[in-house]
Amino acid sequence: MALVLSNIYKRLSQHWISNHDLKEKMKSTGIMYGRLAIQLLDLCFNESESQALSSLTTKLLPFNNYTVMDLAMIGKNKYFIAHPCCQKRIFNMWHGHIRINQRHGFLSDNVKIVLCLLLVLPTYFWIETVSESKKPSGSKSKTIWKKPSLAEKISQGKLQLLCKVPFFNKLYFLWRAPLVKFWLSQIFFMAFLVYFMFAMAEPFCGKQFTNWHVSVWLLAYICDYLYIVVVRKLYCAELPIFESMRAIAVFAYTLTIIVVFRLAYPGYLSFTIVKTLLSFSLIYFCYLAMGFLFPVSPVYGPMMVNTVLMMKRDLITWLKMWMMTLISGAVAVQAALYPAFPLTMYTVLNALRRGIFAIFMTEVADIREGGQCSCLYNYTSSYGCQTSSIPYSVQEKLEKCVNNSTGSYLILLQYIFITKLVYVTLIFTVTRVTLATTYERSVEIWKYQLFLIVVNNHWRPMLPVPLVLLYYPFVVIKCCYLVLNYICRAWCPCCARSKEKPARVGDLNIWRGLMRMQKKNEKLEMEKVNQVRTADARLKVISKDQSTQSKQMDSINDRLIGIINSQTTLSLTLEHMKHVMEELGNKNFKTAGDVLPLRSQHTRCRMSPYPGTSIRRYPVFDKNVSWEENYPAYDPPAFSRPEEEYEEDRRPYLDPNMFELQKQKMERERLKVEDEEAPQDVAFSPEFNAEVEANTSAGDKYVVDRTSWITKDDQPMQYVLDTSGVPRNPMGRTGLRGRGNLWRWGPNHMIYAIVSRWKSAPNDNDVVPTHKMVNGMKVMEILVVHNDLLNEDSLPGDFISGKNSKYNVICEVMMRDLLGEKDVPSSTQLDQEDMIQVRNNF
Repeated sequence: MALVLSNIYKRLSQHWISNHDLKEKMKSTGIMYGRLAIQLLDLCFNESESQALSSLTTKLLPFNNYTVMDLAMIGKNKYFIAHPCCQKRIFNMWHGHIRINQRHGFLSDNVKIVLCLLLVLPTYFWIETVSESKKPSGSKSKTIWKKPSLAEKISQGKLQLLCKVPFFNKLYFLWRAPLVKFWLSQIFFMAFLVYFMFAMAEPFCGKQFTNWHVSVWLLAYICDYLYIVVVRKLYCAELPIFESMRAIAVFAYTLTIIVVFRLAYPGYLSFTIVKTLLSFSLIYFCYLAMGFLFPVSPVYGPMMVNTVLMMKRDLITWLKMWMMTLISGAVAVQAALYPAFPLTMYTVLNALRRGIFAIFMTEVADIREGGQCSCLYNYTSSYGCQTSSIPYSVQEKLEKCVNNSTGSYLILLQYIFITKLVYVTLIFTVTRVTLATTYERSVEIWKYQLFLIVVNNHWRPMLPVPLVLLYYPFVVIKCCYLVLNYICRAWCPCCARSKEKPARVGDLNIWRGLMRMQKKNEKLEMEKVNQVRTADARLKVISKDQSTQSKQMDSINDRLIGIINSQTTLSLTLEHMKHVMEELGNKNFKTAGDVLPLRSQHTRCRMSPYPGTSIRRYPVFDKNVSWEENYPAYDPPAFSRPEEEYEEDRRPYLDPNMFELQKQKMERERLKVEDEEAPQDVAFSPEFNAEVEANTSAGDKYVVDRTSWITKDDQPMQYVLDTSGVPRNPMGRTGLRGRGNLWRWGPNHMIYAIVSRWKSAPNDNDVVPTHKMVNGMKVMEILVVHNDLLNEDSLPGDFISGKNSKYNVICEVMMRDLLGEKDVPSSTQLDQEDMIQVRNNF
């Protein structure tokens, strides 16, 4: 019933419904019933394989004695036919009562069948017969069957039993099997093709004897196909017969050509025309043989289905797209190359020929002509469109002359470009996409086509064409007997056929039980789906709550971090206020606990942000300054000012970033590749706690003093290196790692000049100035300069780079920052007297 309903809904959606939405709804309903039929068959096959196989071939009285597989074939339900249960039944139908022995594995089954047909004797070794017992009447139980044991299957006749039969009976079973009928017909069809080719290859119209033989063979094929069509229509009027009728038409066409123009009226048509007409038939016969042989192969069958799908879908669509380009391009090229050619049927055909063949070859013979044609076109250009004034002899020559102008070349090139590059690439792309998307579907279609081949060969007579002509007299006798039998039963009450027995209650109960089982399974599936949906909804709620809680936790963490940062900032501010008050001389301010002396607290180098940047130091309180104090959480950021940000004259004296060099070294060691283009700074290895000479990249010598000016017991302090190999500040933690804004790693020696004077009071009358007095004390003035990097005022001074002396540094600062001189020479020979002399210039 599900197969019938599926077929009804599909037919309604295809032929009787015009509304698109309703058509899609009917089509989807038909597909649903088709899937239901497959599910029921799957349940039956899993419950009892023998019952499922027998149900496929049981004739159904309410459905005109059609079997389940017949209904699936009528409805073209390819997925039902592709079910393993149906495929097993098709295998049994295809082999009939024979099975091929697999002991000799070096030969395929098809080769064994062919050798058995040709040599007969191998049948004894390679062919085994099976028999199938008739289905017993059975009991009328109203319950679903239980799974029978192997002994019950054998006793009930639901298994095909291997048995030994006489050799002649084995030959009879062999010739009755659809598999053998198929290969026997293919052998004779190949023989017919060879003989037909031989008749075509004979000169002129061939021999009369050969033509008569081919005509008889063609007549036999027409009778064979007509017999198959009649049997199929009598069995089921819904089965397709288009391919059979097309083959009958081609066979009849070929027979007519041979009989009329080679036998009856050999001089009516030229032998060349007759051979051309027969060549089309030969091509069709070759493709027909491919259509017979490929569908039985599990490899070539799906491939052929894909090819047909691509031809029907992609090639037709591509031709529709290319047709407009073909017509417009062919007309444009013809008009541009031969502008004076008269409009005739030859012109149209020639233009279309050039356009069609452009996709396969590039025809350039027309555009190679020139010379005289160019002169003629130049001569007639002055006439314009007044062609009546052009001499007739010139017009005749212009009709065959090619216009080799630039416009003609452009029109021809654009058509060739679009055809060869765009459309050829497009057809390959489209077919590749179709092949990838329809492969699984092609396997189902191939299985359905294989079933049609099995059915056709099941109805085919045992004798092949043309020997089948000997069988048709018996067919006529049988038909006469059936007609007389029908008349007798219609007029004689005693000869009337007994009524068909209705379906047994047990069989109906089986399908009722399967429907109940299917509904139960659907209910379970629906419950599983609902459970999954409920679980998904709960998971979404939990995920949403978790996301909300995560956001709240992030907000709380941010607030806690803000509170901790504020607390740290407040503590640092209080310590800074304490230091300021101590510097102001507030002797009554006392601190709790033991702290470092004021000179070692280096409060300015712990203030954030770092001068000239936005980098904040790691918080370091007074109690954590000393390296002897354990501070596990200490993790300061690293900063080394890039070389590009220094003045160009100072860059040769800078130390490279040791952290970057270490990172590059680790990367090279990881890759195990020697970096030949590495900079020279890679080999940087300074000597700490020492004073050495060094050379710049230009070859200038300078002194690098890495000794500390801090003394301990009248000796320079020896600073130590940390775990990464860089010097550690001997005064304690600063909250920052790296070179910072300084020039070198380790001590950076600076020199400052303190220039002071007593502030004078304004006095216009006295030659000797008087000092300004405040509360009975003189006011001192100190010379300062503005530091652009720190954005503050400081004493005049600079870094001792090693290229100049200490006094030269003071002289350079005064001349550069106070006198505004840009080019100040460096010298290591200046002493204190020279510095005083420079100071007196102010």
